[in-house]
Amino acid sequence: MGNRAHVKLDEGLQAKIDIRDFMLSADEKIENGGTDAGPEPPELLLASLGACAVITIKLYAQRKGWDVQGIEVEVEIEKADPGEHPEVSKGASFLNIIHKRYTFTGNLDDEQKTRLMEIGSKCPVARIVANPVIYRDSLN
Repeated sequence: MGNRAHVKLDEGLQAKIDIRDFMLSADEKIENGGTDAGPEPPELLLASLGACAVITIKLYAQRKGWDVQGIEVEVEIEKADPGEHPEVSKGASFLNIIHKRYTFTGNLDDEQKTRLMEIGSKCPVARIVANPVIYRDSLN
């Protein structure tokens, strides 16, 4: 198998996440019944998308020899009406739009910046999210 994470429910709604030698936590906001002891799970997903995008962009820019001195991305999710986007929703009961706003520093022209955004949209996490996924749940 590929990447793995072990997640265990702790007190309240807090989830303890073990990834290799790293410990993270997720929780819900207080108004949702949590203690706000960590990011909400959708925020962790957005963080994964952003981290993967900036890393992928950096590796691409290095291979090209482009002068990228800094890369930032703000990632946000918006709930949308699937009826307003029938070309992608295909009868889905809900639809999410992920917005990414990039800031690049360095000696880059507009064409390079556009290409770097395209590369960010092709990072491994974006490919997982954008393509069909098969869930195989089982009991231990």
